[in-house]
Amino acid sequence: MHPDSAKPLAQTIRQKLPEATRAAVNELVRIGEQPAIVNLQMGALRKGLRVHVVSDSNLREALAIEQGEGDDWQRFRAVYGGATSVVSFSRVGSDPSSGQALVVSSINCGTLCGAGNLVLLQRRYGVWSVMKVGNLWVS
Repeated sequence: MHPDSAKPLAQTIRQKLPEATRAAVNELVRIGEQPAIVNLQMGALRKGLRVHVVSDSNLREALAIEQGEGDDWQRFRAVYGGATSVVSFSRVGSDPSSGQALVVSSINCGTLCGAGNLVLLQRRYGVWSVMKVGNLWVS
């Protein structure tokens, strides 16, 4: 997650998405940055879409961040077969009693190319839909 470091995450969420329930906010803050195992069902993805599930350490290595070389997107693209971007999601904070869920998403596509968002979801009649999106950062 990449929220404004001067503010606690809960305060940022309440400012950007005041419609979010306190329970959903608290759950996202509690579990949002904990790692989770990703189980992609390739049949659910768009046909022809190539997906690489990459650990944080492998991503940092591909971008040469630890070596102090800066964000080397050319190297990243070579390592991951021409991939053009990195899309990431936090774990989901949910409030079952209200049918709300919160997730932080980001896309990075270069040194000055990317954005991070808070996404508020609402479940009605068994269907999840995006209720509101609040921008966290743009590069």
